[in-house]
Amino acid sequence: MPPSRGRVLRASVDGFHHRRTVRYPHGPLSPEGEFFDAFDYRAVRHLLLDPLGPDGDR
Repeated sequence: MPPSRGRVLRASVDGFHHRRTVRYPHGPLSPEGEFFDAFDYRAVRHLLLDPLGPDGDR
């Protein structure tokens, strides 16, 4: 696939929240919980970023 110059992909991690039992171990108002536990960054990488990388299929 040729490089796509000038194309932009906008994505959000909002669709990658952990379930509540994982994201609220410190309580629902905890800044640490929001920063460290709210999102499933492993899934973001596997499902979104890796397919767009140099070895990806997108």
